[in-house]
Amino acid sequence: MLEHGFTPFPEIGNRGNLSAITSGDAEFHLALHEVSELRGVDVQDILGRSRLPKISHARQEVFSRLRSAGFKLEYIACLFERDYKTISYGIEAHRRRAA
Repeated sequence: MLEHGFTPFPEIGNRGNLSAITSGDAEFHLALHEVSELRGVDVQDILGRSRLPKISHARQEVFSRLRSAGFKLEYIACLFERDYKTISYGIEAHRRRAA
């Protein structure tokens, strides 16, 4: 949660690192919701820890979109509360599937 209890993305709830999200991160919000709708996966699931292929593939697609938008691996890792190596692996896995 940000200052004064303000949550810019209330659907995220306690998942994801809200302290790292600012109102300037429209790309994050957009990528998250576009992939959620496109893949039929709930936003909470994308931000969660599930390893089910449908969910993890959607999560990796969000990683890839954010990286393509210029986000640093470390920043994406902070948003998803994961190690940057996990983000890097997820982006590469998404690219292999998309090829």
